[in-house]
Amino acid sequence: MNETVVSNDTPKDEPAKVQEQPKYDPATEQKISSQRDAVIAAILEERPRFVVAFEKMHVEGHTIMLEVPSQTLYEEIMRSKTEILLQIVRTAGINGSLEMEIKVNEQIRAARPIKLEDRIKYMIERNPQLATLKSLLDMEYE
Repeated sequence: MNETVVSNDTPKDEPAKVQEQPKYDPATEQKISSQRDAVIAAILEERPRFVVAFEKMHVEGHTIMLEVPSQTLYEEIMRSKTEILLQIVRTAGINGSLEMEIKVNEQIRAARPIKLEDRIKYMIERNPQLATLKSLLDMEYE
């Protein structure tokens, strides 16, 4: 007959070898505030669309508070949340976890021209060579 022997291989006297990392860095708010420009530059380099939200970010404890102008941007940021938080942790030198809270505020609007004439005027103000290009190509816009 076959005998099955069950042995317990875990010694009782061994201490746990796992080092626990601090859950939250108490200086998170200060570190992010001092590295704010570097954090925004890092986000701008990787995800330029998100800069609108991060320019007005504020930190409360270990939580980054953001306001976004649309549900679409909210969903995009949430899909990339882990990557963004890791990037902020690396850039600011935070030892511990970081959280993000995002609110959708449709009252926020970027200062962009709305009418076609306003858009063209805005683009020509930004780059006067567009007026030359328009005349060379004999373009009309209505």
